[in-house]
Amino acid sequence: HSSTFPPFDSGKTRRFGGGNVDEWLRHRTTTLEELGQWAIRFSPRVALDPPDGLLFDVGGSERLFGGEEKLAGAIVDAFEKLGFRARAAVASTIGCAWAVARYRQLVSVPLGGERNALAPLSIEALRLEPETVEGLVELGIETVAHLYELERDDLPARFGGELLLRLDQALGAALEPLEPLRPTFPPCAAFELEAPVELQATIAELERLLGELTEELERRGEGALRLECELQCAQAPPVREVVMLSRPNRDFAHLRSLLLPRIERAQLGFGVERVELRAPLTAAEPGRQVEPWENGERAHERALGELLDTLSGRLGRERILDLDVVESHLPEEAFRARPCQEVARRRTGTPRIAPLARPSRLFTPPDPAAVDADLLRWRGRTCRLVQRFGPERIEPAWWIDGVASARDFFRVEDEDGRWLWLARDASERWFVHGEWS
Repeated sequence: HSSTFPPFDSGKTRRFGGGNVDEWLRHRTTTLEELGQWAIRFSPRVALDPPDGLLFDVGGSERLFGGEEKLAGAIVDAFEKLGFRARAAVASTIGCAWAVARYRQLVSVPLGGERNALAPLSIEALRLEPETVEGLVELGIETVAHLYELERDDLPARFGGELLLRLDQALGAALEPLEPLRPTFPPCAAFELEAPVELQATIAELERLLGELTEELERRGEGALRLECELQCAQAPPVREVVMLSRPNRDFAHLRSLLLPRIERAQLGFGVERVELRAPLTAAEPGRQVEPWENGERAHERALGELLDTLSGRLGRERILDLDVVESHLPEEAFRARPCQEVARRRTGTPRIAPLARPSRLFTPPDPAAVDADLLRWRGRTCRLVQRFGPERIEPAWWIDGVASARDFFRVEDEDGRWLWLARDASERWFVHGEWS
């Protein structure tokens, strides 16, 4: 996948591309515009080249990275760390950078070298419509060099004005405008005090800023997932407090209840000189309906999220855990205990797990048992099995050293109506691995 970079007066154009989104990006459902906003750290002028491209105006900003090629490498490395396979090229025009990044292994095209760089490329590198490409190929015109040999005056009559326009844009004979993204900054509210103030005045100022922040979140239709507070203190180190939330939230009372207890316990030295409040991580939050018309499920989710935030703030994030689904075919590896706030933020839609029958309660480690025909001896008692389904063979993870052998699993019902998950290993040993409740 590829993307393009825009033309400019004093500088060069870059093309960049990405694909193969990794687990983090899939959970976050990052869009091209979000990637463009993130990439503004490399250049103040970034534009979109849908469906898979970004345009960077690197005129001037390349000096901060030691040159155009080093800047190109830095951008590619950054996107590859996000899980994208990236290609890039630097040229004086969008068209040339677009073509070279997609069809050649060059990083930089020198000024004035556009004609030679484009010559060996397929005519598809000029960003032509499929119908135009088919018509050219039928005439034996397959590369840009073939176009150079034709009379310019004959081309518009046969293929329309698009062909010459794209060729001139790539060679720099026609302008191609850039429409950069408008940077969106995280919601932030700050105030610098004329003189250091004590705790009560600090809290009053913080509440005012929190009100401004929640109003800004309301205007954007977003809720905070991470809230940061920084206090600049007189003759004392700055106080920084971070509040993580399980679900997007912009409720003033809830955010206040999470933040203020931390501030009240902080060491403020001889007073606070500056207060700053920001929400660097946000997500869309649906508008709240006035009771009693608010959707019951949505209200329940909001209340649950606020409860988890409160418990995590008082007891510690690592003590309030939830089970997160892990994509593993091994039953004992198919879940993991993580902080509930992290699990709730990562969970989008239905977890991608195998549509197979799995017990609601898994025994770790499995309970040893013995099976003789239709009799099961387990936990000191013997019962008769009335139904049996299986086997389901689960192979070990061959890429991990020291794993157990393959196991055959059976779903059985005993005479008391309990459904159990039996496992038999290669040594013919039986275990009760789980139970449906």
